[in-house]
Amino acid sequence: MNNIIDDHQLVTVGVIAGAHGIAGWIKIRPWAQSDDIFVSGRQVIAQHRDGRRQTIELARVKPHQRFILARVAGIDGRDQAQALVGINLMLDKALLPPVEADEYYWADLLDMTVLTQDGEHLGQLTDIIRTGANDVYVVADGNRETLIPAIASVIRSIDIPRQTMIVDLPDGL
Repeated sequence: MNNIIDDHQLVTVGVIAGAHGIAGWIKIRPWAQSDDIFVSGRQVIAQHRDGRRQTIELARVKPHQRFILARVAGIDGRDQAQALVGINLMLDKALLPPVEADEYYWADLLDMTVLTQDGEHLGQLTDIIRTGANDVYVVADGNRETLIPAIASVIRSIDIPRQTMIVDLPDGL
């Protein structure tokens, strides 16, 4: 694929987390708040582990627990699907719905530096877990991992340009 889309216009919306069954289905771990962006027939940009990009078509899509199951056009077996594991799926930001004030794309939050209000470095935001009530941010610093509820009383500020998040941790965290 020619890189006709500026990198700043691309948003990672998920990662291929595994193969599903023997017919070539893949399991996508979505990084989007809404799974509505994953629709049958949608073309997405697949960024391979070596940095190479290509356009792929999600021929069929259906929800499955916390994942999205998809058939990729041209992928017909489990081995082919398994070879795609770890590939990030990206879309042009123009294809995504606009975010409201105080809402963010997960891609804008991942790898962000997380600090307490006192300036203590907690680590990098490495993952976001969807739960029923609110998301939970996974912040890692070496072998230490902190789970932070994504609620207004805890998340004090997010600065996308500076890639920093300030938190007020509840007692016991």
